[in-house]
Amino acid sequence: MAMASIDNLAPTKSLIDLTNKDKGDFGLEEYDLTFLFDDILLIEYVDLAEEGTTGDAVERNGILIPTNTLTRAWRKGKVILSGPDAKYAKEGDIVLFPNNMGVTISGVTIPDKGVVTKGVFLNEERMFGNQRMIIQKPALDSLLLDNVCEIRFARRIVKPNQATTRRMLCTKSLSLLNSVNGRISLNYFPPKGPPKAYLVPDRLAVAWDILMQDYRNINTNQCDLIQEIPANDDFWVYFNENIYPMSAAQKLNFMNS
Repeated sequence: MAMASIDNLAPTKSLIDLTNKDKGDFGLEEYDLTFLFDDILLIEYVDLAEEGTTGDAVERNGILIPTNTLTRAWRKGKVILSGPDAKYAKEGDIVLFPNNMGVTISGVTIPDKGVVTKGVFLNEERMFGNQRMIIQKPALDSLLLDNVCEIRFARRIVKPNQATTRRMLCTKSLSLLNSVNGRISLNYFPPKGPPKAYLVPDRLAVAWDILMQDYRNINTNQCDLIQEIPANDDFWVYFNENIYPMSAAQKLNFMNS
């Protein structure tokens, strides 16, 4: 049987191809975007410099560089929506992708997720990979005050049949924990005294574990931030859709994954 030359094989492309860089005008001012087809991803930029700079810029080694000069640069973003044919990228993932591809968009509203101020539509096959943010204790403590964070950290003591890492959904938001829902659904109770972890504040953080419904220590020597959810109505939407339906076995699997 004759072998086909690779030079004669047509490259595989998605039905909706977003290879070329473009600015999109989708006319969504009066509409919400609820679904994407094919392997399309809606990605919100997470590497833009803080507001106050002139035009869009990213920070590289302490230097602000306009995004329109970064034709060949790699960008970072959070997946907000993913089409049904996307195999690997999931909503909430932080991904790495080339700056010279995709269709940029701004001010698009996603139900239950808010407004994507600046983002890009891109095919999944254009992704370079997923990323995790390594976070130190001061930054984690600060985030936990106003957010529920999904983190993964190295266990200090590994028991038989346990994973070496622990995945946790946690917070230190008193407005969330002291609310009626926090007291009932999360079984929150105020601490009776200073946690023992305060004896070693340089490496341990203390937070309320959403699944275990108690205080837990977090080893911040090796801690990855997976996602952060604002400690407001956004969290309760996430809780009702993802946490409340979990069985005990599913919660255990979550913590060990």
